[in-house]
Parts: sequence; C-alpha cells; structure tokens
Amino acid sequence: MKFGRGCVGSSPARKVLSPGMPLNLLFDESTRVLTLSLDGLPALKAEIPDLGGGGAGKDGKDGINGKDGKDGVNGTNGTNGVNGTNGTNGVDGKDGQGVPTGGAIGQVLVKTGAADFATGWQDAPSGSGDFDPNDNADLNNLFARIAAHPNAVVVSDLAGNPIGYLIPATGAPTTPTFTALPAIAAPSAMLASATAALTAAGGATSDGNPVTYLWTYPQVNGSMTTSTNNPLNWTAPSTPGTYTVSLQAVASDGVTKSTVVTHDIVVSAAVITFTSPPTISGADNIVAGTTGNYSGAGAAASDGNPVTYEWILPDGSTSTTNPLAYTAPTTPGDYTLTVRAVASDGTKSAPVTKTITVDAVTFTAQPTINGDTTATVNGTVVLTASGGVASDGNPVTYEWTH
Repeated sequence: MKFGRGCVGSSPARKVLSPGMPLNLLFDESTRVLTLSLDGLPALKAEIPDLGGGGAGKDGKDGINGKDGKDGVNGTNGTNGVNGTNGTNGVDGKDGQGVPTGGAIGQVLVKTGAADFATGWQDAPSGSGDFDPNDNADLNNLFARIAAHPNAVVVSDLAGNPIGYLIPATGAPTTPTFTALPAIAAPSAMLASATAALTAAGGATSDGNPVTYLWTYPQVNGSMTTSTNNPLNWTAPSTPGTYTVSLQAVASDGVTKSTVVTHDIVVSAAVITFTSPPTISGADNIVAGTTGNYSGAGAAASDGNPVTYEWILPDGSTSTTNPLAYTAPTTPGDYTLTVRAVASDGTKSAPVTKTITVDAVTFTAQPTINGDTTATVNGTVVLTASGGVASDGNPVTYEWTH
C-alpha cells in the first residue's frame, strides 16, 4: 500500500484535527485509491493493491429470512366417484281413504262407526244456528254466558235493580297457572288383581278456583286409560311388575293442566287363600253296587273368583265333576270320599273327607211261591215265584231248592 500526503495548492497544509471536524473516506474501485478528507480537503490518499486469491474470509452472518411466498394456485377438482346402485323399491302403502261418494248439497260428513274411515253423508242439523235477538232462548243463553264471565260487572238502574252485565275491555280472563302441584295417596305394593282406592289431593291455581283431577293408569290387562274419578278405585293388573299411576290437576278453565305427578306401585303375584273350606253333602250309607250323588260346595277363595272341586275316590281315581255320581263297591264296608276346592289360579284347599258305609244288599220284601199245593205220586206240578224286593233296587232272580 502506498500513502501520499494531501496538498492544498503547492505547499503542504497542516490541519489540526479538532472535535466536530468533518471526516470523509472515499474509495475509488476503478483506481483502487482510498482518499481521506478533513473538513472537505484531501488529507490522505492510499492505493489499495489487489491481493488476489487470499485466504477465505470468515462466514458472513445468516441473512434475514425472506417473506413467505404467496399461496400456490388450487389444483383442479378430482373426478366424481361412480354412483351407487339403486336400492330396492319399498312396499306400496295402503290405499288412502277419500271422501265417500254420494251425498247431496247441504249434507255434512259425519262419523258413522267405530272403525277407521267409517264416515257418511247426513243432513245438517235443523236451524241456522244464527243468533236471533227476538228469540228468548238465544237471549237467555247470551245473558247466562255474560253473567258467567269472571270479570262481569252488574249494571243496575237508579233504584238499584240489576238490569244487565258489563264486561270491561281490560277484564279479559287470563290463563290460570299452578302455584302448587297435586299429590297422590296410594299404596306402594299390592297383589295382582287386587283393588285399592287411589286418592288425589292438593293442587292450587293462580285464580283460586277449585281444581279437578285427571288420572292416567294401567288397566287389569296392562293397557293405559284415563279417569276423572276421585278417589279412583284401581284394580291392579293380573301380571306382577311395577306399574306407574299418573295424576294431573285441571284448572277451572278445563284446559290448563298441572305438571304430571307419578306414583309407582309394585304388583306381586297374588297368594290365594281359602276363606271358607268345602263341604260334602250326600248319604252316609249306600247299598253295595248302587250309585249315590255327592256334592262339593261352600268353598270361597280370597280373590273372589269362583272355585271348582276335585274329587278323590276310594280307589284312588279322581274326578272334577260336581256333583259326583259315586257307585259303591259290591263289597260292604266303610269307604272314604275326599274333595278339595280349586281356586282360579290352581291353588287347592285342604282336603275334606266323608266316610260312606256300604251296606250289603238285603231284601225289603220276601218272594212268594205260587202254584199247586198238592200233587200225585210221580205227578208234575207247576210252581212260580214272584215278589221279593232287594235293597239295591235292582231286579231280582230266583233260586229254587227242592
């Protein structure tokens, strides 16, 4: 590097560097000369040689990341997938029920039976239904309806006699709301097919009027029904299980109902007992081989249903026929008949017995011999027998001894 001292004119200039003096440094790349100026005057020049291939310089600092590029253009949409196969056709619906044919102008369509779509044409009720101010019945009905309005005001004449009613325009009745819910008083457990009283109470509305009650409950066969009776005499279903009884209070407008209140009742299988035992009626004695009638009666079961009777005969056989036609053995002696009452669910009562004495057959009337009372030696006589009545009532035969 070559250095030279700057000049001002033809004589060297000496400048004293002082604070605040402008200092400029200029490098000319074409001549490779570096010039230092003080206070606008050249003070120093230096020629910077080209060093050629020097050693590798230190790595520069990483540059600042460039801004993100713009989003690329969206690709083209893919092709649509192949359509699925069509499903099978559904079952055709039932034909609709239209208005029945026929009818005449002025007739109306009415329900004619319990079956669905059971309708037909009928003549409209007589009378136009219009209000007739000259009809006392129409006027009385109108006045009655006005008088029943909860905001009706009685209008009187100067003498204080009522002459009509006035309903203020601002006095339109409002829908009552419930301020208290009803309650159910009922057993929590019952036997199947038993009956109990379910009682509703409480329930208050904002208008202060009395409320009625609407029950929703299962019937004996399990299907649901409703009732407005209170108390409600409810017969439990015949199938054991847990059943829910629902209750709503109904406001005086007949439309507004309270929130539903429910009560669960556990129904258990009925255990039927006999409140009275069976008895046997019939003869104590019977002649061997004859038939007598014996009846079972008097038994009663706790479920109130009719009972039947089951017989056990002395030979061990059974019969459900009542009365029982019993044929006594041919051998005299004491024999036992047994009967049991059978409830509707098959429950049987304790056995009741009756001892029957079978008597030997006896003659209540003796036979007689009819015929000749004398005969010749080696002669022949004809004798006949008649009469003779056996205690069994059957015909008799005769046995001769001679």
